[in-house]
Amino acid sequence: MALVPPSVGLAFSYVALAFGIFFFAFACKYYVAILLALLGGKGGGNGANSEGGRTNRNRNHRLAERVLNHFGGRSSDLSNEDPPPEGQYEGAEEPFISIHLPFYNERNVARRILEACINLDYSNYEILVVDDSRDETVRILREMSRRRGGPTLKFVHRKDRRGFKGGALSEALKHMDPRTEYVVVFDADFIPPPDILRQFLWYFNRQNGQNGGNNKHRLASRVLNHFNNNRGGGGGDLERRVEEWYEARRVAAVQGYQLHVLNKSENWLTRGVRAEYSGSYMVERTAEEFFGAMKMIAGSVFMVRADVLRRLGWTTSITEDWDLTIRLYLAGYKVVYTPLIQAPAEIPKTVRRLVRQRMRWAEGHTFAVKKYFWRVLRSPMLTLREKLEFLYFAPYYLQSFFFLIGSLCWLVAEALGQHPSFWTATLGWGLVLSNLFALPLMGLTGLFLEYSALQDFRGILSFIALSYIITPFQAYAALKGLLEKEEGTWIRTLKTGTITDRILRVRLRKIFGWVSPRRKRSSEERREGRRGRSSTLALILLLIMSAALASMSLMALSTPTQPQPTGEEVLNLEYLDVPVNISGVLTHRVLTLRPSSELGGGIHNDVWEPSNEGWRRVWVFYLDVPLEQDYVLTGEMDYVLYLHASRAGEVSLKFVLYDVGEDGASHKIKEDKFRGVKIGAEPGGLLNLTGGRVREYTLSPGHRIRVEVYVKGHRGVAYFLEYGSTSRPSCIRLHHLPVRRTYLSLEYSPTPVTVCNTMTNRYMTHPDFTDLGEAAHVDSLTVEDRRWHRAWSFYLYGPLEEAYTLNGRLVYRLYLHADRECWAALAIGLYDVDEVGRSERVGFSLFVRRLEGHSTERPLILVTQILRSHTFKSGHTLKIAIWIKSLRVGDMGSGAVGDEGRGPHHPISWKMEPVTYYLEYDSKERDSRVGFPGIVLPERLLPLLPLAPLIPALVWKMSVLKGGRRDE
Repeated sequence: MALVPPSVGLAFSYVALAFGIFFFAFACKYYVAILLALLGGKGGGNGANSEGGRTNRNRNHRLAERVLNHFGGRSSDLSNEDPPPEGQYEGAEEPFISIHLPFYNERNVARRILEACINLDYSNYEILVVDDSRDETVRILREMSRRRGGPTLKFVHRKDRRGFKGGALSEALKHMDPRTEYVVVFDADFIPPPDILRQFLWYFNRQNGQNGGNNKHRLASRVLNHFNNNRGGGGGDLERRVEEWYEARRVAAVQGYQLHVLNKSENWLTRGVRAEYSGSYMVERTAEEFFGAMKMIAGSVFMVRADVLRRLGWTTSITEDWDLTIRLYLAGYKVVYTPLIQAPAEIPKTVRRLVRQRMRWAEGHTFAVKKYFWRVLRSPMLTLREKLEFLYFAPYYLQSFFFLIGSLCWLVAEALGQHPSFWTATLGWGLVLSNLFALPLMGLTGLFLEYSALQDFRGILSFIALSYIITPFQAYAALKGLLEKEEGTWIRTLKTGTITDRILRVRLRKIFGWVSPRRKRSSEERREGRRGRSSTLALILLLIMSAALASMSLMALSTPTQPQPTGEEVLNLEYLDVPVNISGVLTHRVLTLRPSSELGGGIHNDVWEPSNEGWRRVWVFYLDVPLEQDYVLTGEMDYVLYLHASRAGEVSLKFVLYDVGEDGASHKIKEDKFRGVKIGAEPGGLLNLTGGRVREYTLSPGHRIRVEVYVKGHRGVAYFLEYGSTSRPSCIRLHHLPVRRTYLSLEYSPTPVTVCNTMTNRYMTHPDFTDLGEAAHVDSLTVEDRRWHRAWSFYLYGPLEEAYTLNGRLVYRLYLHADRECWAALAIGLYDVDEVGRSERVGFSLFVRRLEGHSTERPLILVTQILRSHTFKSGHTLKIAIWIKSLRVGDMGSGAVGDEGRGPHHPISWKMEPVTYYLEYDSKERDSRVGFPGIVLPERLLPLLPLAPLIPALVWKMSVLKGGRRDE
């Protein structure tokens, strides 16, 4: 692995991190939906329970009211009206409804759904079966056709399966009654409850303003009223257009809750799918409705307006429901979702059947996204929220493919041991656990809202296992749908007709209703209350797990590190009286973060008179000290210059930004040109120019910035640049991103401390964790020969409380000088010290530098190469050891690297004389320190994170023990 370039491992790490953040964005959406479901207020209880058919006393559909009030900006008086019991339609006239049932070899369930549809509490409807069967289903339909009374039954038998389900539904449109106003679609394994049609109609009437006209669209009404008042009531073409506009924004479909519970107790797989559907329909889809986002038609348990369906028709897509959803929104219509309309259904009971079903969904969904993608984004019929939701739907199944690629890249990066410098254990675990918990928490929330969290809790574990089992199959199908030119074939899901749980409807919880005070209740009510209180354990579980995730996120953000500069940085243009040697170049002009008052405070004037009309490099500015840390440039750069001319006019300016390495080599970062800039003739004229954007360029520690200024002026005109003063601060503003690095200061303790069985006076610690002295501590070492001398060792103060993985560069910032100007070789070693004091060398770096004589105002910046990945175990500590060797010119040779990579510039005597070296540290003025990539200091809460997955098991065990004591 050592032969692999570091860039390869970093590339894999960044790809894995990108996909991890992508999944985290999806997880955040799920967490928002969970909070909305739990903290959104009291939701109305509806429906009967699974045993006695008792209805909840509070029948106000508060969720329905919220949905209706939020949707489309309806008038406020709607919220003051209570819907009828169970939210059912109670109009004087019943609109004609056609129920469409597509069949294909449904012998196990055909009779069951037909009997349920015949016994609906409605009179004005028909049942239309489009049958593609080749088995006993045909005989069952013939028997049912001989019945008398009840609604009209129509059976249409097709000779082939052309178009699959979409083709069958298209055939149904040809044979349905012309009076049909609404169409309802059920799959064969559903059992619709008797009142379901009236529940659907209530939503249509309220949304489309048919009950007394209280729900007219306000904008359309104002336009029409204004036009009629001004034109004597004549509508004309404008009135027709506004009516058409309003018509196109009415609700076209209402989707109900596909309650997959009939065989939920059959095996581990059915329990997992039950939990998945509960989270999707009770949490995710409800949040979509609340936010007014795009809602999907789910293929069954939905009602759609017949006139719209006749106009748009069905396609032959293998996901005809998703295809219809997109076309409805493109036509300007809306879809409403409500969990209050419920129809129980069967769950696939084998992995093979479930995988084939999900592969069909993944392929068809992705193919439709590819087909309509640009049409949806460009359509004026969809709102911004609907388009954003469509972008969320677009990679819904491609996530499986992204998961496999991201996991593979992560494994390769782990095998190579190469990660970005900011990568930490907290960040990694934060992404993994937040993404892992999102869907299970949503499923658990759905079960909690349905009063079945403790009963169906084991399904959460099954759901997690199923997610990983079906991932590779969904990934293949989604990728196939993205790349293929034509969709694949339909693969049906076999229905067995098995029923293990006779549940026709689930009650929905009043959120936090158990907290409010209550009157004295009867014994029966108290028994019901005990059942409610037992399920509050699930709510407590949800809050604890969510708190664990929140704590983990806070840890990642609050781990103490050296404060990093963020946002805007201002580099002042300064002039030095004494030139400095920067990368082998003597220069008076520098860029500095220091205020001008420290450099004399006077205005300096640079004058230039052009000799020709072309571009000419006039001024060059270097950053006066090398960078002490990674510096990521981003965003725009602003140039603020006090520039004037001998006479007013125009001038062209060009700024070129360079990255200058330690060896003096330059790399061009960006170039900004400004043509025809107007300048005046009076001193003090200010130019404020904004350049182009930088796309995240990283400057390494030890590097410098060079800015070259080019001018294109006119002959006979002199140009004056004023800078070097607080009164006229010519400067360059740039923006950069923070880089995660831990800086540990070198400290001295008069009383030795024990670190990993070793006594030491010198240690490393975070500057926030110690009181720095006012004066620097000075260590000295006299060298009289040319041998290596071990100078000083510094230990991390206290053993590590958790493992720390080193992967990247170390940055040494040392206030090191000698008693006279000289050359020296520095060797710095990094060691892993175990509990008993044994050391293992992890990294070793050699530097050759010219040291200043006497005290120095500038630190020596030493940057190592990328060190091999190494993990320091908990209980170990880190040690930095510094060796020094005096050098003569003859020792260095012609190929040696001298100051700033240019070789020796100052001759040194061949005679070796004693040299005393001084290291100053332990104060704010002499803050010698070491920069480590990532996070070194303890993150004390991280060991608690593994407890989070154990909480659900503990709660379930407590409920089992409690149930056993009750039976005794």
